[in-house]
Amino acid sequence: MAQKTYSGLPLFELFIEDENEDGVFAVSFVDKPAIERDGMYFSKDGKKLLKFQIQDEEQRIFMGPVMIPDKPIYRTNRDEYGDIIDDELKDADGNILEEYYVTYSAETIKKCRDLMMKRQDMNNITFMHNGSLIKGVYCIGIFIKGEFGLEPEGYEDVPYDTMFEAYKTENDTLWQSVKDNISKGLSIEAYFQHRPVTMKKEEDPKLSHKQLETKIFNQIMDLYLEKCLTNQK
Repeated sequence: MAQKTYSGLPLFELFIEDENEDGVFAVSFVDKPAIERDGMYFSKDGKKLLKFQIQDEEQRIFMGPVMIPDKPIYRTNRDEYGDIIDDELKDADGNILEEYYVTYSAETIKKCRDLMMKRQDMNNITFMHNGSLIKGVYCIGIFIKGEFGLEPEGYEDVPYDTMFEAYKTENDTLWQSVKDNISKGLSIEAYFQHRPVTMKKEEDPKLSHKQLETKIFNQIMDLYLEKCLTNQK
């Protein structure tokens, strides 16, 4: 089957294969909210879907979504120096991927939550993915939207099965970064396996001869009308 694409780039599903090696191992406070990392950091895709809210300023409690199901996330396979990060990540033709999108299922999100609790990784906190753990901040809750009737107010636009985390901090520097809008969101750090997202038969992009003719005709008409409108200005 053909691999699905998103915005013209290959789409992969992230999943957990080895529960001893894969899954979330830390959470980072970041200025550009990301959703995932499998040995690398994800870039923000530009959509304002994530929210980050101060829940109780006096008690220094705040929370935000960290994993959203079935949401395509842009990734680049080059590091800050322009070098390829993973030369084993290839497309269907065997070419090393430089850009692509990833997503994960609700099932994977719940498994990540369970493993975080089991391994007690939810208190591994970093700042801007700098690799150093922060002291004086700890997780006070992890929950999945829709489970046990939980639906956090102010997050109606995020889908069910989104994972949220709530934190309390005694770290003055970190709390000030939240109040100053420097720390704008949470980005989880994790290791995942990849597999191509394939199309179902009814989604196959191959067009019949008649459909292709119609598509070309419509494109020609669009160009013609655009030219006519331009000439009238």
